[in-house]
Amino acid sequence: MRQFNFENPSELLEELKLQRGKLHFESLIARLQSELISKKAEISRLQSLKQPYDIELSQLISMRDRGLLDRFGYRELLEKFQPKQLELRRRIDSLQNECSRDEAQIKSHTEYVHPAKTFLDYFDSTVSTYSLVEITFSGDSLKYLLAPDYVRRTVYSIKEKVSNANIELLATNSGLGLALIGQVVGQVKSSDYRFRDLHIKKTELIHDETLRYFSGVYAGARMRPTYRIQSRSSDGGAVQRWRDGARSDSYFVCDRCSTLYFLGSQCEC
Repeated sequence: MRQFNFENPSELLEELKLQRGKLHFESLIARLQSELISKKAEISRLQSLKQPYDIELSQLISMRDRGLLDRFGYRELLEKFQPKQLELRRRIDSLQNECSRDEAQIKSHTEYVHPAKTFLDYFDSTVSTYSLVEITFSGDSLKYLLAPDYVRRTVYSIKEKVSNANIELLATNSGLGLALIGQVVGQVKSSDYRFRDLHIKKTELIHDETLRYFSGVYAGARMRPTYRIQSRSSDGGAVQRWRDGARSDSYFVCDRCSTLYFLGSQCEC
């Protein structure tokens, strides 16, 4: 589902915060459900207490209608049984109204929480950008962290490590990345013969801490100035000179590792 696949990690973090906040209603739903069970049990108990009075009053009406009770005798017996019946009926009606309100609240809260659970559960079963994926491929067990290519290149160019135990970053637009995105745990369905043996063992979203790190990388990568190549290369080696279109400072980009560095410095690859 495209709406669950975020390229910008900051937007993903915000959505996670929003959806996780909705889950707080689960405790309220559980409390309301528990109270509803108790109230319905009390209604059943009160209905059992009310039943003898219902029977007694039904018999009184029958005796009156058949002329076995005059109106004075009927009134006297009615005043004896009816107040208790009415009190029990009032308590039952009140509880039934409360149950109706509780059921409406439970329905409303559940409809509010359900999309959040769907959103969060998605990442436990479906591969997306910033998923940590365990796969088996051509007999090998592999683990990748999927990220946009410019984020992956930025992370490697500044030689920093993510906090997921040095998991290799896989570009989402690579052949394997495209084969994995949107797939669920199990055998990958792909028309590409290269991935007919590809199987997803496990997928999960990376930790918030790592997402925050990628947010900084993403912002830096998107704000990086563009460079254009000069008409000549330097010394005919593996590096080419680039120039910022807005300034006169010269930069080099290494053809081996794509690291960008200032004139006079040296690539460490």
